[in-house]
Amino acid sequence: MKPLENTNEVKEFLEHLIQRVRVGSGGKKLPEFSEDALKAILRVSGGNPRKIINTCRETFWEAIEKGIKTIDSNLLKIPEECGRAK
Repeated sequence: MKPLENTNEVKEFLEHLIQRVRVGSGGKKLPEFSEDALKAILRVSGGNPRKIINTCRETFWEAIEKGIKTIDSNLLKIPEECGRAK
């Protein structure tokens, strides 16, 4: 898969992954990523889908556990392999 080029592509990619989780969770409302989080994800991942997944995985599951509805860039836990968000 080629690198994603903008926040709309990152959002669509993440929504596809989240939809797969939603089906397995019985349709439960799951966290969404804010525009600033999408920008940070694109910046640190370089649009690489695997790095996008690695960047979002831990934060996404933690948001579910804590009942967080919107993930912003301050909540992102950036893996060392991707660098820093700021």
